[in-house]
Amino acid sequence: MSPWPTEPLVLALSPPPATDGRGAAGRVDAALAAWRAVLDAAAPPPRRRVQCLLRDDLVRFRVVPWNERLHRPAARHALARQSFIDTFGEPARAWDVQIDAPRYGRASLACAIDARLLAGLVAELAARGLRSAGVQPALVQAVNEQRRRLPRQGAWLVLGHEAGLTLLLVQGSQPRHVKQLAGTAQVLDAVVQRESFALGLDAADAAPMPVLHLAQRQVNAPVHVRVRAREQVREQVQLT
Repeated sequence: MSPWPTEPLVLALSPPPATDGRGAAGRVDAALAAWRAVLDAAAPPPRRRVQCLLRDDLVRFRVVPWNERLHRPAARHALARQSFIDTFGEPARAWDVQIDAPRYGRASLACAIDARLLAGLVAELAARGLRSAGVQPALVQAVNEQRRRLPRQGAWLVLGHEAGLTLLLVQGSQPRHVKQLAGTAQVLDAVVQRESFALGLDAADAAPMPVLHLAQRQVNAPVHVRVRAREQVREQVQLT
């Protein structure tokens, strides 16, 4: 029997907002400093597998629609990367982009993380003799936990955190729309109403779409996560 636990230790990274006025660079530095503090507090033994659960304001999300001509994984990834660049501009070129495994005829959820942040998170583990079990956005983790409990007609999935809210609309077992915003649950009703209107979900004959609040898994405890070889980010959402 191996003396090392087979399940990774999941540690949440929720850094305070950067206040040095350096924008993205300041946020990355603040996040890496917070990660070092998290590891200091947890003090995992050498060679322990550790997964970082990343708060959603450190991640950007996009829904990538199905395209019959771009169904291969490499083409889907390129489409996702271009979607981030089109939406967020030149800074997105410095982001590491991942997309969930394509399923024929269905949209995909993609995420992007600052490449320097991602590299720093993994490097800090290596410097301590720890093994990386991946970096996962909190939204993806929460959706994966709840995917078998989703209503058949779909739902708005909401994950709150210290810096705001993330909303994901799931319909027909696939992501349809994702929205990140600052604020608290007090603005949720207005945001859902506005986004539903924009998506044409407010028709008089349409049943109201349920709004489900996702709970983040209790961290600092083992959790089963399948990670592909050499993978730095595991962000696959398998909505079934």
